[in-house]
Amino acid sequence: MPQRQPVKYRQLANLDKLLQHTGHVVDVLYYEVLDMPLPQLEQLKSLRVHFHSDKTEFVAEHVLRLPRDSSVADVLQDLSGRLGPDYAGRRLRLLEVYHSKIYKVSASTMALWGTA
Repeated sequence: MPQRQPVKYRQLANLDKLLQHTGHVVDVLYYEVLDMPLPQLEQLKSLRVHFHSDKTEFVAEHVLRLPRDSSVADVLQDLSGRLGPDYAGRRLRLLEVYHSKIYKVSASTMALWGTA
């Protein structure tokens, strides 16, 4: 059985250690072709955003990759760039929804993931 967790950059020194799992050598290696260097990718966090219109209709889903020290304002700025001219200049809010109810309305100065 292959490793369940992804391998971090410079975590393992050679291929022999990469193919070891719980003391046994495995012969299967799964990999993914990345669109950016791994050290740069490890510095980012992914955030899945479901965008709804002012009539609460689902418009689109976006996956944003942002630095770990990003704020809500950074998310809204990145999202407004992806939405196109239809939503340019409109005020956006980031809401956290749990079981179809608004759980939290995030202030634009709030950090997303802390100082990790």
